[in-house]
Amino acid sequence: MSGGGAEALFAGKDALLFGRRQRRPRGPRLPVIAVTGFLGSGKTTLIRALLDKPEGANTAVVVNEYGEIGIDNVLLRSSSDVTVLLGNGCLCCNVRTDLQETLRGLFADRARGAVPSFDRVVIETSGLADPGPILQTFATDRGLGREFHLQALISVVDAVNGESNIERMPEAKKQVALADRI
Repeated sequence: MSGGGAEALFAGKDALLFGRRQRRPRGPRLPVIAVTGFLGSGKTTLIRALLDKPEGANTAVVVNEYGEIGIDNVLLRSSSDVTVLLGNGCLCCNVRTDLQETLRGLFADRARGAVPSFDRVVIETSGLADPGPILQTFATDRGLGREFHLQALISVVDAVNGESNIERMPEAKKQVALADRI
């Protein structure tokens, strides 16, 4: 039987029964924290504050900007040794494969020492992003799941305008509805 079907079902000691050698795990999967929030909610401020703490060391940051000028990317570069800009659009629309390729590229670069080592990844989404496709990506991409796991989906809500944004904007409503933490 070719492909990953039956072979994937017989991992570990069960594989010995079938005479197949299993590749050794390359270590634990890297946690990914996705930070969402409507425009101006304070996502970048929160991430910078977390990166400036000792616990935030060794964190790679993926910034998803929507538009010509990547401001958040510039602001976060000073706080993280590894910052990647996804500037082609929002993660929810047409660049899901960009997220997959970026994470795989980061993993490969880390393995060969092309970037400083990191222990986790933080993804900052565009303020207009629907986090559903990000969740779907981690739930359905087995290859990505061997290297990463989505540890949390955090939604940042503006204390002044948050309620109004959630009532008026479907994106803000989805960000809060799908969040693990607000």
